[in-house]
Formats: sequence, C-alpha cells, structure tokens
Amino acid sequence: MTDDEAGDDVELGDDTVTTTEGTRRRWWATNDVLAALLLGSLPVLIAAGGREIVTLASIPASWTATYLGVCGAAAAWVFGSAAVEAWRSAGR
Repeated sequence: MTDDEAGDDVELGDDTVTTTEGTRRRWWATNDVLAALLLGSLPVLIAAGGREIVTLASIPASWTATYLGVCGAAAAWVFGSAAVEAWRSAGR
C-alpha cells in the first residue's frame, strides 16, 4: 500500500476535528515532552537519594541499568547524534 492509498497525504485544517490514524497527524512534541520528563526525572531521583528521601541502594541493578539505558535513549532523542557521539567518546 502506498502513502496515497493510505490517505497520509491529506491536509487537515486547524478547525477540522478528526481521529488520528497515523503518526503524521499526532502531536509533534509527544516524544520530545516524554523524553524531557524522563531526563528531568534523573536529577530529581539522584537528589532524592542524596537527601535520603529514597534509598537508591535498594533498587535492583537490573532496574537501574534499564532506567539508565532508557535515559540514554531519551538523551539521544532530544540531543541527536551529538549525544551518541559524546557517549561513545566518553567510554574511551
């Protein structure tokens, strides 16, 4: 099926109300907002651990690795290839 057959080339006016059928019609900042919230949660979590509001040592290592991996992906989404290159060069 081509884009024309799928109807992805339809232009909608600002006053047109319709359901979303594809990513082109969704809110453009969804991924950016979610990534910013995730990246913002990292320093909050670290600060809460420093003030002993939460005990970071009680978090399993697998959860920590997953969380840091997702934060890395969010940083790559927000900052682009520069973040990926900085991460690669930091490991050397």
